Amino acid sequence: MLATLVVAGGIAIVGACQGTDKKEAGGTPGTVARAVDVSSCSKSSDCVVESQMDCCPCNAGGRQVAVRKKSLEAYRAARAARCSGDLLCPQVYLCDDAATAVCVAGRCEIAGGGAAAGR
Repeated sequence: MLATLVVAGGIAIVGACQGTDKKEAGGTPGTVARAVDVSSCSKSSDCVVESQMDCCPCNAGGRQVAVRKKSLEAYRAARAARCSGDLLCPQVYLCDDAATAVCVAGRCEIAGGGAAAGR
């Protein structure tokens, strides 16, 4: 089971597998939990715009998100696990083509001039 938590303007992905015999170092059998930092930064070049915040991409009714470059693959993998199965996404283009990812107060955020920015 995976959950997404919005934390102080950023997103933390927490993954957990319950009911298994797997465990991480220091964990207990039956629970595996790992937090992935996907939004911390020290400069804007640490961040990148990802076109898919949740299960639907911005070109199909979803939202864009600013993600820490080093965590992009982990972010995508967690989202893919969370969004498996049949999905119905509205065919509405909500991408902000002018959006950029910037570092604001230590967090990656979307900046841009279009209507989809900052949603």
